[in-house]
Amino acid sequence: MRLISRHRTAGVVSRALEASYARNRGFEVSTVVLTPGELVEIVRIGRDLQERMSPLGSHYVYLCAEPPEPAVVGAVERLAIPGEHCRVRGRAAYVLLDGNIHTSTLLRSKEFTALGQGTARTLGVLERLVDRWA
Repeated sequence: MRLISRHRTAGVVSRALEASYARNRGFEVSTVVLTPGELVEIVRIGRDLQERMSPLGSHYVYLCAEPPEPAVVGAVERLAIPGEHCRVRGRAAYVLLDGNIHTSTLLRSKEFTALGQGTARTLGVLERLVDRWA
């Protein structure tokens, strides 16, 4: 695969990666591309939420390929599941759990899955990416 310029938009990079994966592997692979600035902001918000909400268990950030619709955001944020909270800011859904992802009711809810295609990482992993590359 040829190098992708730093001057291209996230959308252009995403489409180029997806096309390359499809050619190379013969099937589609969805991508979520963030700029370094977006990643720094996602981590900043995540740290703030962690400090304010103090989950006892896991803190995951679900990175959406596209910004979710406001009605979907409202529905997932209104879920009343003890020890499980979700706050959506832009393309990032912050999932703060008193337990873990394997027992989460929120993550299996139709409201959460309506956020659309994406990928999840722990806040700690995203912090390490910021420390290393952003």
